[in-house]
Amino acid sequence: MRFRGPAEMAFVAVALLCGALVFTWPLAADPGWMLPAPGDALYNSWVLAWVADRAAHGMAGVWDSPVFYPYRTTLAFSDPMLAIGLPFAPAYWVSRNPLVLHNVAVWSSFVIAGTGGYALGRDLTGRRSAGIVCGALAAFVPYRLSHLSHVQILMAGWLWWAVWSVHRYFEAPSLAASLRIALFYLLFALSSFYWAYIGLVPLIAIAGAAAWRRRGPARVWFGHGLAAAAMVAVVLVPVIRSARTLIAPTSAVGGAGGAPSDAADVLSYVSGHPGLWVWGRLLRHGGGETDLFPGLIALTCALAAMAVFRRGSDHVARFWVKVYGALLFLGAAASLGAAPTYNGRVLFRNPVFTWLVSSVPGFAQLRAPARFVVIVQLALSVLAAYGVSAWFTRRSLAPGACAIAAAIVAALVFVEGIGAPIPVLTFTPYQLSGDRALYHWLAQQPAGAVLELPMDGWGVEHHSMVYQYRALIHGDRLVNGVARFAPALPDVLAQGESPAVAADRIPEAVAFLRNLAVRYVVIHPTWYAAASLGGEIRAALSRAAAADPIDFGASSVIDLGAARTPPRLPPVKEIPVQSLQVSATTGEPARMLDGDPLTRWINGRPQSAGDRIEIALARSQDLSGVRMQLLSNSLNDYPRRLEVSVSEDGEGFAACFSGSVFPALGTALRLSPLTPVIELRWPPIHGVRVRLRQTGASRWFWSIHELRLLTPD
Repeated sequence: MRFRGPAEMAFVAVALLCGALVFTWPLAADPGWMLPAPGDALYNSWVLAWVADRAAHGMAGVWDSPVFYPYRTTLAFSDPMLAIGLPFAPAYWVSRNPLVLHNVAVWSSFVIAGTGGYALGRDLTGRRSAGIVCGALAAFVPYRLSHLSHVQILMAGWLWWAVWSVHRYFEAPSLAASLRIALFYLLFALSSFYWAYIGLVPLIAIAGAAAWRRRGPARVWFGHGLAAAAMVAVVLVPVIRSARTLIAPTSAVGGAGGAPSDAADVLSYVSGHPGLWVWGRLLRHGGGETDLFPGLIALTCALAAMAVFRRGSDHVARFWVKVYGALLFLGAAASLGAAPTYNGRVLFRNPVFTWLVSSVPGFAQLRAPARFVVIVQLALSVLAAYGVSAWFTRRSLAPGACAIAAAIVAALVFVEGIGAPIPVLTFTPYQLSGDRALYHWLAQQPAGAVLELPMDGWGVEHHSMVYQYRALIHGDRLVNGVARFAPALPDVLAQGESPAVAADRIPEAVAFLRNLAVRYVVIHPTWYAAASLGGEIRAALSRAAAADPIDFGASSVIDLGAARTPPRLPPVKEIPVQSLQVSATTGEPARMLDGDPLTRWINGRPQSAGDRIEIALARSQDLSGVRMQLLSNSLNDYPRRLEVSVSEDGEGFAACFSGSVFPALGTALRLSPLTPVIELRWPPIHGVRVRLRQTGASRWFWSIHELRLLTPD
């Protein structure tokens, strides 16, 4: 092989792209219609399309993806994959098809991993033939077949480029070389939040080993390291600030954290995808996340490297074989998580992992420690490169023979990893007659939030992902949504006791939606499990909104009107909590007055008529309202029906509010979706005691974080 520089890498890239098209067949047959299945490919393609769309607008509003209205920073509810959507945005700009964008990114991931592995193996061993083997292992390890629907996992190939950059830096330290490390780390880290943590392990270990071996100009290294760290911080800190809303105490999704769950088992390393041509029927199957079998070729070549370089004259090669051998075992240990198991039986507890979960911000969000296997794959690919290089040296093969032998080994690696044809999902957002006209019509209308019905749980199938795709077409904020984490509002609207799913309670739902500033309700009656219910809700929506449905084939749109300005109410002020005494039929009522919104009173049982709260004032005064604060993650605990009454003498009570608080909840969410405050107002009534009595029923508890009484200002 006589290629040099860019031409050499271009040749390798083309070969890898051809391999990727075969590996993922039949995606290439119609990339605008098909995605890898099963898994998250449909959701991931939507995320990438949103990021690509925002890239055309200078990334303006990228974190406020058009789902889960009225919440903000909704892109943080799942992995935003900025380093995938942004570089590959032109594929979306040209095609306007999220599936094309996703599939281009999938194919490119093989090229990125393979070229990075080729460069790393070639430069460490000084042999292009060893680079071929290293690149093949980076690109076509069997693990990748289990993750074709997880493009963020496939993009782990940037790790090989980052490690290559570390080695190149210590060969010729310079500021540009240190910033190149930072660039590749950022591409790796921003492809998936997992990689931001996992990538630090091999990079720090390899940099430390290189520095120890060379004992070079520490002051120069330190300065360059600071520059690289500053570059990483400038890019990552804004991302971290946006994503941290997911784990904040007032997060829209509440307790999203917890101990990582999808850790590998020792036997995961003999588990693989059942569709593998060679090993599919022989290996165990770990369900995707824990299919970690690296392939027999990788293991054989790596063991050869460790055996050959235990003794020998090549001190540099022996040093790096030891380093990558240590990384191999470190990565395998980390992949087993906090409680390593063998065939499901816990072997011991890993205190390091437990400490990381409790002490390192965001680490608890890493659901799958098994993904530390990427360190194992990196180490195996490098060790395999050293192994074949040593074999070629011992055999004294000519360059041409080495290239042929390496190509054979690479072909065997490819065959071990392939499982074509892969299962695919076909998808289009236009699933009913009239859909194309409906959503293009909606795109031309005045802006306004959209709710699509039926909500998930009321149809024959779940359709929120379809609704989410349509938001890319009409461009409005959507109440529905799909993400790894989700706020409570869609569940509140979809559950069986919701006014939005009962035809006789639709007026409550319309009042709620108008207060929430939702303008358009799109209803697909034929998608309800009970078709008659869909028709009844359509008719009820039309009556309650006093608006004729606009029909598009099997679907209809009901325009609730432009968002209304809330009416100007008389000014009020809160009565100081020091002058209040509160009691309740159950729970710890003092928590409602402690000034801490993170604590709450809770009745401790499903809501039923009779739960009661009483507030006694120090003196009689005019009362004009009550405020009940919730948090977004306790949204389902609102009182289903409430009666508020005031007593002037502490014995006789006069009702000042009675009915559903659901419309007031809409206003509360519109004003503050993370800390909604239900405010009920009435004409001033003189009193010394207030009673709140829950008169509805629900499987959910009743809770209040903070309770305040209002008096005219």
